[in-house]
Amino acid sequence: MARYVISDTHFGHANILLYELSRLTQMQMAGHNDFDRFLVESWNDRVGRSDRVLHLGDVAFGDGYRYAGKLAGDITLIVGNHDRPKYLEYYKSLGWDVVQGVRIGLKGGERVARQLRRIYGDRCDHPLLSAIVERVRERVVLFSHFPVFDDNPYDEKFADIREMLEFVFVECGCDLNVHGHIHSKQAKEPFCINASVERIGFEPLSLERLLLDSRL
Repeated sequence: MARYVISDTHFGHANILLYELSRLTQMQMAGHNDFDRFLVESWNDRVGRSDRVLHLGDVAFGDGYRYAGKLAGDITLIVGNHDRPKYLEYYKSLGWDVVQGVRIGLKGGERVARQLRRIYGDRCDHPLLSAIVERVRERVVLFSHFPVFDDNPYDEKFADIREMLEFVFVECGCDLNVHGHIHSKQAKEPFCINASVERIGFEPLSLERLLLDSRL
């Protein structure tokens, strides 16, 4: 059983081909004229039924969410800013594990969760606060949709989410943040690893390979 990670598939989002030109180029090189179908085929060529896939958010737009039913693997979703509630209910019906809140799989994780609630109160109930913290080999990794410590003036409406994720990153002693959201761009911090499809070859990437390539 292998473990993979991917983010920002954006099924059903035709206009993204205008902003992320590498999608169009990759699709044409593969001999396709439909990016959604290309992405599904690329996913299923890599992932087996029993493999685990961590999707870091922004699965789809509009009716594109139905492509989720064509994807292989045991899928866990960290919620992104474009993952609407009705989409989440559909993903759950497929057996996806949808992460709502912060899951900390470390010794002392309950203490950090209590601190988070004590400091931020009801802000912890924000539907976009979605993350997993766990140890992967020798490193502690925060998996999230948004990159930490990478404030963007265009993302001001997500400032609360970033602040809480940054608190968790520090309090858990994280070494790395594996994230999505920024597509072909790169976060400013060297410990942030972008798993958006544009950065990982348009198919789920082995988590081991992703962390090995981080050089941290």
